[in-house]
Amino acid sequence: MFLPNWPTDRLRRRRGTPGEAAILLVSVDHGRQVIAHCCPRSAACGVAPGLTLAHARALLSACPATIEAAHDPRRDEAALRSLAAWAIRYSPLVSPDPPDGLLLDVTGCHRLYRDEHRLLDAIGRELRRLGFTASLACAGTIGCAWAAARHGGTGVVVVLPGREREALGPLPVESLRVDRRIAEALHEVNVDRVGQVLALPRRELAARYPADLLRRIDQAVGDAVEMIEPLRPREPVMIERTFDGAATQLESLLIAGRELIDKAAAALAQIECGALRMTMRIARLGGEPAELELRLSRPSRDPRHLWSLLRPRLEAVNMHLGVEGMTLTVAAAQRLAHRQESSWIDRDSAAAAGERAWGELIDTLSHRLGADRAVCTRLVESHLPERSTRRVAAMDAAGSAKRSSAPATPVTGDRPSLLLERPEPIDAKATGPDGPPSAVRWRGVEHRLVAARGPHRLAEEWWRDEQRGVTREYFAVQDDAGRWLWIFRAVESGRWFIHGQWA
Repeated sequence: MFLPNWPTDRLRRRRGTPGEAAILLVSVDHGRQVIAHCCPRSAACGVAPGLTLAHARALLSACPATIEAAHDPRRDEAALRSLAAWAIRYSPLVSPDPPDGLLLDVTGCHRLYRDEHRLLDAIGRELRRLGFTASLACAGTIGCAWAAARHGGTGVVVVLPGREREALGPLPVESLRVDRRIAEALHEVNVDRVGQVLALPRRELAARYPADLLRRIDQAVGDAVEMIEPLRPREPVMIERTFDGAATQLESLLIAGRELIDKAAAALAQIECGALRMTMRIARLGGEPAELELRLSRPSRDPRHLWSLLRPRLEAVNMHLGVEGMTLTVAAAQRLAHRQESSWIDRDSAAAAGERAWGELIDTLSHRLGADRAVCTRLVESHLPERSTRRVAAMDAAGSAKRSSAPATPVTGDRPSLLLERPEPIDAKATGPDGPPSAVRWRGVEHRLVAARGPHRLAEEWWRDEQRGVTREYFAVQDDAGRWLWIFRAVESGRWFIHGQWA
């Protein structure tokens, strides 16, 4: 059993704050903002879960920076399950132990590492490489390992078989995994350690306390059987087709490919999932196997759509001396909501059909033109025009939109329909120090201005170091050809730039 602490360096890097910044995860309890979790730096300053956010801020007043983020228990649960799936490399039986622990049945697995100490050291090194710190313990019972990991201090603890009572003796009674009320009742009679509980007669414990106390004691010392419910990852969908002899005709390759697609779609329908990424391995006689990869923007198990993406790739494969076999693997899949067929036309089914058609269009364009050429625009929280949007691959846009906590707010106001990628410097003839110019020279051509609107001032984003000291005054001006241009003056330097135009 090991107890990981979630890495905080990633959050510091993502927020762009220094390494000594304190991190607080905040939750709402009866209308109050309280601390759900805190980093070790915050804990060293006196912050603890349960404190109000205002109290925590007062304790961290001397800290150079503080990161406050909303606590989402569902994300913690999903992350713990992902970590449990990662730990299957060390044991086939792994179970999440919410909120922040994992249980591993390593019976027989330690022989691969010579002993339990080497096994725990290997797990600890990989966890540190991932950015986690953890307390690890190994014992003959789940209860003893749980108690040693959570209450036995930091580092690696190995309890030899038959030494469970000795290891549990100095630990607090909370390490028995009993209810809080049972622990408080034991504290009232000055029973604070497990060794004191084990010294009491079982008859008196059974008469005074609930049966859960004796059950937990028996599980911890090995007198009662306790099993874990292991995480059972779903096996990936894999369909294989082997030819009797080397196939040399393209038609045979296409027929086999369509057969694999149909079988994979049927297998995905049984588990109610859709493919997000598929790989096909083609074993060629006289050459290395060919690898084909299909990525989808949205989960799909439509054989027609999947075949339309795979067929052009198959037709371009060099068969060498012939193809001996083909293997289609669904490398990534996602759950699809059950959809009931209906003869009635409703808005939900029409919206789902439109979403599905949009995803198929993105998949087709991405595979034919390239994933880096099929892009879409996403809003970014910034009032500066060149930073208010960013281009992302259309293939990844759907997933990034689902992962984002909240969409960015669009900037209101009249902005040009055509925005230059970067502001271009221009020469301006100004009539006054603060007003718009009367003429501008852009790309070697002089334009006389006949109308102007503005100014509209945009200050720098003070939280970005590279934008300090840049304040812009924007004007919408019309030249003598009737074209409206969007220009601005850098207040600090007095230089003029053009940033876009209205089409």
